Amino acid sequence: MAATAVAAAAEAPELSDEFVQRFQPIRFEPVPFAMEMPVRLPQDINGRHLPVLSKSAMEDIWCPLRFQQRRLLKKYGHSSVDLLAGNAGEAGIEAMLDANLLRGQRMSIADALDIVDDVWVKTLRTEYVDFRDERPSVARDQVKVCVRHYLKEVVPSIVGAGWRLVALQHGFNEYLAPHLRWSVNGVIDQVWHHPETGLYQFRDTKIRRSDMQAWRAHRDRQASLYVSAAHRAGLLLDAFYFDSYNRKIGTLKVLRTTRTARAITETWATVQSAVVQITTFNDRLGLHTPWPMTLDHEHWRCSQAYCSVWSACPRGQVA
Repeated sequence: MAATAVAAAAEAPELSDEFVQRFQPIRFEPVPFAMEMPVRLPQDINGRHLPVLSKSAMEDIWCPLRFQQRRLLKKYGHSSVDLLAGNAGEAGIEAMLDANLLRGQRMSIADALDIVDDVWVKTLRTEYVDFRDERPSVARDQVKVCVRHYLKEVVPSIVGAGWRLVALQHGFNEYLAPHLRWSVNGVIDQVWHHPETGLYQFRDTKIRRSDMQAWRAHRDRQASLYVSAAHRAGLLLDAFYFDSYNRKIGTLKVLRTTRTARAITETWATVQSAVVQITTFNDRLGLHTPWPMTLDHEHWRCSQAYCSVWSACPRGQVA
């Protein structure tokens, strides 16, 4: 697998006046909410108000029933092989990046691959993972191929282009309004800085059975929230990068995406609408009456293969 495309994607852009002006920190005014925002999020099965709306929780909001079952009733269901692949792969990658680029220590790729094996084995001992039609050992080896390529080819190309790693798993909290008792939070996998240009870039590594499509990267809510966090912190952001592996065939797709101030404002408006929706369902139906399921049955997660609460869904019961 050649790294030329990755190196080109990671190169720092030339700083024309237009570029500098375009990437100046965006100063956002408070989002003008059309509806009154709930001060608190609903209570879960343990009687605790949800303190945050995480990026993964917002991915569940597309289906109210899924949000109720997973976030409030704590019925997460089984883990998928892609979730295991992502967790194990990221553990190996981040361990080596942390040791070699942040702590000044030495870790080999072989050591990083051993960490992939450790996470894989420990997860299978404690959780049920649905491998569907895949063999666990084959899937693990696919992940290790991707991790080896990322550490041997991709990381050196990023460093060679002048970028320096400054943080791993960098968390943030965003509040839509000062009086709210909840926030939106997230964790940025990798934060890189280019000393010569002063730019930052965020990178997120995904190791799945299929790679991410460009249209999805440009619409991804995760990238929108993280770019918003960068702007609010006053960072000059180059872009958000998805390093997306198709582990089945061992190929890498590097997707570069940015957001305008309007796009970020629209994202916050979507969050507002979703919070109002789940609060309304909770007030009217409560915890133990099933909430409506999604009307978007063409969504890729709306199937037995990808929805962990499929057994609680009317579609799953008649399938």
